[in-house]
Amino acid sequence: MKKLTVLFFFLCVLGRAQTPDKGKDIIQKSIAALGGDRFLHMQNRVASGRIYAFFRDQVSGLDVATVYTEYLPQRPAKGLAIREREVLGKKQDYSYLFLETQGWDITFRGARPIPDEDWQRYVRTTEHDILYMLRYRINEPGMLFDYVGGDVYLTTPVDIVDLTDAQNQTVRVYFDQNTHLPVHESFTWLDPDTHQRNEEVTEFDKYRDTGGGIMWPYSIERERNGYKTSQIFARQVQSNQALPAKIFELPPGAKLLRKVGEQNSDREGGEFIRFLPQLRTGLRCWEPLHVGPAPDKRHVELAGSYNGSRCAGIVVPAAISGWPEG
Repeated sequence: MKKLTVLFFFLCVLGRAQTPDKGKDIIQKSIAALGGDRFLHMQNRVASGRIYAFFRDQVSGLDVATVYTEYLPQRPAKGLAIREREVLGKKQDYSYLFLETQGWDITFRGARPIPDEDWQRYVRTTEHDILYMLRYRINEPGMLFDYVGGDVYLTTPVDIVDLTDAQNQTVRVYFDQNTHLPVHESFTWLDPDTHQRNEEVTEFDKYRDTGGGIMWPYSIERERNGYKTSQIFARQVQSNQALPAKIFELPPGAKLLRKVGEQNSDREGGEFIRFLPQLRTGLRCWEPLHVGPAPDKRHVELAGSYNGSRCAGIVVPAAISGWPEG
């Protein structure tokens, strides 16, 4: 009996000791499934399709988009290791440009630095994206890979791994046990202003070969605190393509506009324009043309345009719009 007890204890200790290695092994299998060295040395990616924005699980904007992404050979000392240009609209006449340390909102009016809150959200989402982490972050000093266990997620058998960095930030990822591709991830972060803990969730689906054996999801859906915030359906994704010249530069002669917050409003064409990036959630699908107090004093009424056509007014809480109550 004593020998059986010692053997059981030994097996338990051995199982716990193997858990970190199993987590790292699953990570390596996922990298191989995504294309191995071809994935790790991917130079760029071009995705075209439709992008949707949501507010309280309701579609608040949609547009056609072409997204150009460049992967830097090495991570810079400061900032992100990718550059991205999101060109929106059928006429492709407005876009977002994300560089290593700053983002720009580019329209016919000029180039405006995106609000600090939007930039921080972009950085946070990118740095915690498992596809970015597998490419750039898995060799960070202090990065841990903890195998949580197996489970069934939406009828798919998965292996669950927690990736925890030196700042104690953890991303929980579900890997398909058959394909070894990531299908789901989640992480939490603390809002320094509200002291509220937020949960970000991303679903990856419909992986396809984008060229040379590099796999990429054609469907990416993001949620925050249980509400869907955005969804991308790619029609085509290609890797290592010849990109348009100066795609990651501001347009020549573009007027540099003030960042939102430094200037509360502009007056163009006799109409009051107030930019509400929270409503656009990263898309220029709702262009506010007028903002004014609603009758109940706690909401504001917006009249705007979508794809050049004037839309009916909508009413949103004043706290969301930034317009003072009363």
